[in-house]
Amino acid sequence: MAQRQLELNKKTGSGNRAIFLTLRAEIKEALDDGWAVVQIYRTLHEEGKIDFSYQAFRLYVNKLILNPGQTHRKPKDNKPKQQDGMPEPATAKQEADKPKGFVWNPNYSKEDLF
Repeated sequence: MAQRQLELNKKTGSGNRAIFLTLRAEIKEALDDGWAVVQIYRTLHEEGKIDFSYQAFRLYVNKLILNPGQTHRKPKDNKPKQQDGMPEPATAKQEADKPKGFVWNPNYSKEDLF
């Protein structure tokens, strides 16, 4: 039954993850032996065991073997919120980060032109 499902998914292209999961133990063993991810991908692709892209393979390796359970969420901002309508006070770093140089002034004086 699993083999039939893999064949159906392989035809539609949505079974890449299922194929990867069936090969996960073999891939993990090769990684533990010191093989590079690209070498493992090329070997499995040449053997016809996988037919999806290297980018997808790399994503599965990172997500399912190297960093299992890790989510890619933005860290929470621990800064206290400003009160209603109050702008944040400028710090010395913010002042230093402002670009220096030319400032456009539409009201020019003739002395500035010469």
